[in-house]
Amino acid sequence: MKKNLIIRLILTVLFALLMFYLMLPAINLHNPYFYLFGGMVWVFYILSGVLNIHSIGRIPMNILPTKTIMGGLSLIGIFIVVIVINLITSPLFSSSAYANRIVVDETAKFIDNIKEVDIKALPLLDKDSSRKIGDRVMGQMPEFVSQFVVSDLYTQINYKNSIVRVTPLEYADWIKYFTNKKSWVKGYITVNSVTGEASLVELDHGMKYMP
Repeated sequence: MKKNLIIRLILTVLFALLMFYLMLPAINLHNPYFYLFGGMVWVFYILSGVLNIHSIGRIPMNILPTKTIMGGLSLIGIFIVVIVINLITSPLFSSSAYANRIVVDETAKFIDNIKEVDIKALPLLDKDSSRKIGDRVMGQMPEFVSQFVVSDLYTQINYKNSIVRVTPLEYADWIKYFTNKKSWVKGYITVNSVTGEASLVELDHGMKYMP
């Protein structure tokens, strides 16, 4: 009996680690996926009790014992209590507590706190437009075209007081990876989201790790 309990615990722990890796639930009582994860692990532990392993090569099916049924009912009860507590502490029933989190200064002036935006510095190019410009820049570099392609990442960042999109080069295929991995990825492309200016930045030391 003790041996079966140890086997059940080991299998449940392995199952919990696998599901946590696949689901990555936030360990938070307000996260529904956390309850889903816990429920799945508990159900797996209960179902593992159905298997009564006494000998190698024979796994007969038994009826769930009373303790297992009571354990499942107790888990359901715990879930119900936690859900009720979350509901009571939610904004639906505690609106005043949530509303008082922000202190409103009625004497402040909006124009003093929020500065006017420079219209000339607003980004005009979206991701698709930046991608077309980046492909055009890549086409002007024949030494890179045969080995690399432009990534679709195009992350928008603030760089030297300018709004730009930056994206790395990628290996064109697996063959290009094995033939160029010693020098790694040799550059990245920047596209100014305001002016549309683009450039390919060549690196002395290639990028070894990339998204």
